[in-house]
Amino acid sequence: MSLPPSKFSTINSNRKAGALKRLRTLSRILDRGIVIPGTGISLGLDPIIGLLLPVGGDILGLLLSAYIVVEALRLGASTEIVAKMLLNIILDTLIGVIPVLGDVFDFI
Repeated sequence: MSLPPSKFSTINSNRKAGALKRLRTLSRILDRGIVIPGTGISLGLDPIIGLLLPVGGDILGLLLSAYIVVEALRLGASTEIVAKMLLNIILDTLIGVIPVLGDVFDFI
């Protein structure tokens, strides 16, 4: 089964479908993996880990995000996409380490 083509990627999805599936799953878990029953609101493990482990959770989020970037590079993602990913990671990490504000930013 092949994945649908994407206008945002030049990655050969037929050849690398397993890796793409792993990365999408990890991304979903980090960003919106938990749905609050009865609300339709979802949140991921990234802000929860950041809240439970101040600074350490942000570093763990940085490492998991870096893994996604490394895999994207390996799969042939464009320089423009990788640059946007890195900018998002840097902003998330820098704001994330600020007490309280970082936690609010992660949840939003």
